[in-house]
Amino acid sequence: MSATFKHQGSSFRVMAVVAKLAAGTLRHEWIPSLCLAMSLAAVLCPLLLVLGLKHGTVTTLRNRLTRNPANLELRPVASDPLDSARLAELRALPGVSFLVPTTRVLGSSVTLRFGTASTGVDLMPTAPGDPMLSTYGCAAPQVGEIVLSYTAAAKLGKPLSGDRVLLDVSRFKGRIEKASTELRIVGILPAEATGLTISYVPLQFQEMVEQYKDGLAVSQLDWSGDLPLAIPEYDGIIILSKAPLPAHLVSRLCLESGFASARELRVGDQGDLPGMDQSELMARLLCHNADGPQGTAAIAAARNILRGQNAIVYPWNNPIKVTLTSANSMGKMSGSLSVALSDKPQDTWANRGAEPNLPDVWVAPTQQEGEAWLETTWMDQTIRLPVQLRHDGAISKPDDFRASATLTGVLRLLHARTLAWDAASHSILLGRRAHSGFRLYARSLEEVEPVRLLLQQQGIECRSESSQIARITSLDHDLSLVFGLVSLFGMGGACASLALSLYGAVERRRRDYGMLRTMGLRRGWLLLLPMLEAVTLATLAFALGLGSFYLLSTLINRLFASQSAAGEAFCRLPALMLVYAYAATCVLAAIASLGAALRLTTVSPADAIKSS
Repeated sequence: MSATFKHQGSSFRVMAVVAKLAAGTLRHEWIPSLCLAMSLAAVLCPLLLVLGLKHGTVTTLRNRLTRNPANLELRPVASDPLDSARLAELRALPGVSFLVPTTRVLGSSVTLRFGTASTGVDLMPTAPGDPMLSTYGCAAPQVGEIVLSYTAAAKLGKPLSGDRVLLDVSRFKGRIEKASTELRIVGILPAEATGLTISYVPLQFQEMVEQYKDGLAVSQLDWSGDLPLAIPEYDGIIILSKAPLPAHLVSRLCLESGFASARELRVGDQGDLPGMDQSELMARLLCHNADGPQGTAAIAAARNILRGQNAIVYPWNNPIKVTLTSANSMGKMSGSLSVALSDKPQDTWANRGAEPNLPDVWVAPTQQEGEAWLETTWMDQTIRLPVQLRHDGAISKPDDFRASATLTGVLRLLHARTLAWDAASHSILLGRRAHSGFRLYARSLEEVEPVRLLLQQQGIECRSESSQIARITSLDHDLSLVFGLVSLFGMGGACASLALSLYGAVERRRRDYGMLRTMGLRRGWLLLLPMLEAVTLATLAFALGLGSFYLLSTLINRLFASQSAAGEAFCRLPALMLVYAYAATCVLAAIASLGAALRLTTVSPADAIKSS
């Protein structure tokens, strides 16, 4: 042995010898060692139980919340118009996993029929990735398909996936009108998903239903109705009069027409007026709003007020930036499109839904006449439509274009609505109105409240299940605090007991340790002895505590079996957490051995000689 220590061949060999000495010491004193291990196990078992209850209970409650995707949903409190750009901003917010816009509530009520059974349902828009459907294994429906809630299916006599139901939509246009279409069931949600009588359809189909309820035709489903014609709006009116207008009449005009501001126009501001001697004009007045266009009713009101005043009223709009592109050699030209303040005999286009001609645009005589494409853009909205170019001798600038009040008034709508050209009717139609809300889901429970706050910063108040999530988070925090306090006192006492036991062992074996120093064992290796003993005792104690934990946790889970669903456990520890617990136990045991190790630094070979 002396040769072994004095001529140490390798650190590994010495380590093996030191470990053998530590194991031999514990085996020699197996009764006190076992008692110490059992006392440590008595502390570890309750700690593991508290940790298991904390993890199992919180995990069970969190899983119950997560399993129901409704807990991840944020629902807007009020209906606000949301265009595509706004929806894209909301969809890009951190923490948002799914967002689909919704239509107005009144546009979502329909009747479903299956056999002799029928029920009223509310349609909900959906799209691929909808958590409400994917959580329960339902595929997102396409146009012509539908997913039923459990309640809706029960009221229809419990049809099966693959069956077909008839959907009825009604509206009132002087009398009740109805339209129907057949949909194939592609999924039925379970009862725990929702208790509402609802059905999920693609957003495109729900928009068709809303369009029909608005009195419009839906060509895709052969539902009759009107064309969504764009009704012109105007920024103001121009009044030309051969006599001065009294101030009180101008005030009344501004009040009743809705055009609040009035100012005098200089000669030439709006171009020459064919057929009228402008030198005879005594009043050229513009009544307008900076931002608040009015419809045709305002024009009619102004003309009624000025009846008998020998005045002419023309609708007016701010010039619109447009581009004209011709198929012939004229190419492309850009300029401003303003209202022509005269009635052109050729212009018969009124956007009534069955126009015989294209809209007319008047250009300078230096430009070429013929058919062209007019294109204008506002923000991210663009409309492109064919027009007929005609000469107007009153126009001198090549970038000055004129059109009827109807055309400029319709194009003015691009500021608020999308527009589309309908080639069949030679008309400009309104695009879809802005959506009134959305269905939004957060990625996880932890992100529900941050997403709600982000939406609140955007001016959108939402309801969520934040209170339930907060209760789970609070329970997790409180149980963590309990575990921390129990661990502090329990492990603190266990470490103190282990430290004193190891320190006392050093005092009892002082002569033996001195003998090891005499045989050549260096002090650094000697310090490992109490640490190895502590880790060995901690391992034995952890094994005993773990066995006790499994017995008691099984009993606890059986007691609460009636309140648990399949796969749930109120007391459970995952393998990784057990590894962490074992590592922490070994580290604390090693720390507890530091006092004994420091005491060993005072042992010298002379201690063996003095004791002999």
